[in-house]
Amino acid sequence: MSTRRSIAQPRPTKASLLRTGGQQAKPTNEAVTTTKSEAEGQKSTTASSPRSRASEGVRAFMAQQRARKAELQKTNTNEEETPRPRSARVMTGAERYTDGPDANRNAAFGQDEPQTNRKLQTIIRQAKSSGKLNISSRGLDKIPEEVLAMYHVDPNSIVVDFSSSGDAWYDYVELTKFIATDNAITEIDERLGEEFGALTLLDIRSNQLRDLPSTLARLRNLTVLHFSHNQFEKIPDVLCEMPQIKHLDFAHNQIASLPSAIGQLQSLEVLHVEHNQICSLPDNMGNLRLLRKLYLTDNKLTELPVSIGQCQKLDELFVDQNKLKLLFPVSQGLTGLPCLSRLDARQNNINRLTDHESSSDEALIQFPKLKELMLSHNKLAKSKLTELKACPELQTLDISWNGFEDLPDAILSLQQLQRLDIGSNHLKYIRADLCQLPNLSVINWEGNTLRSISKTTTTAALLEMLRQNLTLEEKEQPNEETIDGNSSTNHNENISKLTVTDKAEVPQQQATKVVKVLQLAGMKLNELTEETLRKEGVSPATVQLDRNELTRVPSSLSLFAETLVNLNLEHNQITEFSINFGSVFGSLKTLNLSNNRITTIITEGSQDSFFPQLTELNLNYNKLVHVPEDLPTHFPSMRILRLSNNRLDKIHASSFQNLEVLDLANNDIGYLPPEIGLITTIRELPLYGNRFRVPRPNILDQGTPAVLEFLRRRVG
Repeated sequence: MSTRRSIAQPRPTKASLLRTGGQQAKPTNEAVTTTKSEAEGQKSTTASSPRSRASEGVRAFMAQQRARKAELQKTNTNEEETPRPRSARVMTGAERYTDGPDANRNAAFGQDEPQTNRKLQTIIRQAKSSGKLNISSRGLDKIPEEVLAMYHVDPNSIVVDFSSSGDAWYDYVELTKFIATDNAITEIDERLGEEFGALTLLDIRSNQLRDLPSTLARLRNLTVLHFSHNQFEKIPDVLCEMPQIKHLDFAHNQIASLPSAIGQLQSLEVLHVEHNQICSLPDNMGNLRLLRKLYLTDNKLTELPVSIGQCQKLDELFVDQNKLKLLFPVSQGLTGLPCLSRLDARQNNINRLTDHESSSDEALIQFPKLKELMLSHNKLAKSKLTELKACPELQTLDISWNGFEDLPDAILSLQQLQRLDIGSNHLKYIRADLCQLPNLSVINWEGNTLRSISKTTTTAALLEMLRQNLTLEEKEQPNEETIDGNSSTNHNENISKLTVTDKAEVPQQQATKVVKVLQLAGMKLNELTEETLRKEGVSPATVQLDRNELTRVPSSLSLFAETLVNLNLEHNQITEFSINFGSVFGSLKTLNLSNNRITTIITEGSQDSFFPQLTELNLNYNKLVHVPEDLPTHFPSMRILRLSNNRLDKIHASSFQNLEVLDLANNDIGYLPPEIGLITTIRELPLYGNRFRVPRPNILDQGTPAVLEFLRRRVG
């Protein structure tokens, strides 16, 4: 009988010991410190001896780890219980995300030290790759040392690893633009001219500079310099040693004079010295042969040097807000500026443009390319402005605020003139021949005593009025004048001058004068007789009778039936308007009867038209309740009829044939005839402020075309 061979048990692994040990009780500190004698006493159990030794070692290791972890957790708990002071400052998006996550960390937690160095280093790094350095608005009182040494390389920091992705010294470009505006820099370090030899632009506006270092002369590529809004009292001498300069800006400083050495800047094209204290210009200004733009606004200049005529390329000249009395000294040899296109000489004491005393009307100075001439706020009232004849390309002329009583004849030579400003002078009328300027499109006449022209009159309407007046002036006498019945403060004296008692006393040989305006407004007249108008023998184109006390349209106006173009009778006390004048007003274009008390328009007893050329009739702000249906028969040329703010309650479409503008706003109309929609000439039809409910307001809000279309649909 064979005996069974015993199978050897494998040695337990550490993992199996951990599994079996987990089923037993956790060891205590006493079990961990079991003495060697106790361990030897347990050797009698042969199967469990190796397993017990391995389990105890692992348990000791795990106990140490747990104790270490517990100590760490205790430390963290104590730190969390300690309150951290919170900062009231909130980080901006730029502070959070500029230059990495650590940027402005100190500022974010309430500390006072900003991370300006880190930002400056970023700007410097970008400048090394772009060639442009901008350190504006940083509160600097000097140029930072980091900037001056930005191209200095530390030998210990040189990286020879060409595979590195970081910035490499061999990739840097030279600095060409240096900008440090809006700081408090009081002095420029001399090293600026030593370190940045490739500079082409230096912009240090709005600082506190008083002088410049001599080392700037080393910058042979520097052509553009901006030093406005500083504290310079003179142009630094070093700049006169830099003939390559093209653009020089010293505006808004305290400079009292320009150095004579400025004539050495042979390449200078633009010079800004406005808003300084300059009293005179050097005689060698003519050496600046390439000068294109010269800005001298707001200084204390009393004259311009004759040498300025040598600046043949001068395109813009600004000498406004100075103390000039004479603009160009022609007698000293100044003949003109051939390239000048803009000349601004406003707000001076100029009483003549040149010192040319010849009695002829020929100009001795030439401006062949001048397009804009600004001469407002001067004393040119007695000047003939003959120099305008030498400006064939002039497009804009401003002679406002000069005290002109009449416009100079030289203006009529400006065939290219587009904008004319004659405002705030002493003009009583606008000469009719201005309409002969073919390109004139804008005229500003506000601020004059022109009662015949409303402030709301457009330039186009004014030019049309001037054309009509010009036609009447073809038979005008040389001693043309404007009769102004309001020129004296005593109204009664004015009337007595125009009134005669015996018609036979008027000389038969007296010539009739064609005048532009007969001004009788605001004189409290309650009647106007023929004898009053016959004495002066005038034939006006415009009669102003507004703001008087007339109760009817004066029949004496028939004396002007052939010449009258515009008649203004607004703001009187007229109660009725009869179209039967007894004379035909063949030239009358506009009749203004607004702001009276007219209740009726009388057309009976007449079949002919007394107003064949009348185009505009204004009856706003009266008391009309009815409009005659045969009104178009008596006003065949009427295109504009204004009837707003009356008491109309019923209207007929036949009253408005051929009209282009029909104003019926603010009346009492209860029904709007659909036949009005068939008047195809209407382009403007205000209807708001009436009683009718059809068409509804939403249709009215869409404008005249929608209203006319609505009315046409209702006709069918």
